[in-house]
Amino acid sequence: MILAIGCLPFLSPAVAAYVCPSCYGLQRVTGSLFVDPAMSVEDRTKLQEVVALAAVQVADFYGSFDHLLAHEFSHVELHAQIGVFRLLMGAIPAWFDEGLAVIVADDPRYLRPGTTSATRCSAEPGGDLPSSPFKWGPAAGKTPGLYAQAACRVMR
Repeated sequence: MILAIGCLPFLSPAVAAYVCPSCYGLQRVTGSLFVDPAMSVEDRTKLQEVVALAAVQVADFYGSFDHLLAHEFSHVELHAQIGVFRLLMGAIPAWFDEGLAVIVADDPRYLRPGTTSATRCSAEPGGDLPSSPFKWGPAAGKTPGLYAQAACRVMR
């Protein structure tokens, strides 16, 4: 496992850059936007405009871009708190990661209004939920309500 992590920058530089953008010489422009330090001010401004336009397009299509961002940012922050090594070693199950992201985003697709798990849960977890991210993806595509079940398990 240590060898795999050590080889990550060589085998998958995009993943390594995602984990540590500044390690690859990228400079933060906004909270989640990094650029090459040599990028001109004009190009940075244009890039920020394009990113803002993309956010509007996504929001227009999905209707709730803020929930999408909060969900994904929850993953980013949790993974940063845990650390890449512990994450790769399975320190948290996939169902916990996804359920927590649903709660942080307060996603109405999977949660009911309320203040307690009894009122918020929209789908009771039935049995084991996928622990591995490799199992989560296919299961989530086939099982309606899996995100809601994971959120309820996390709340309980």
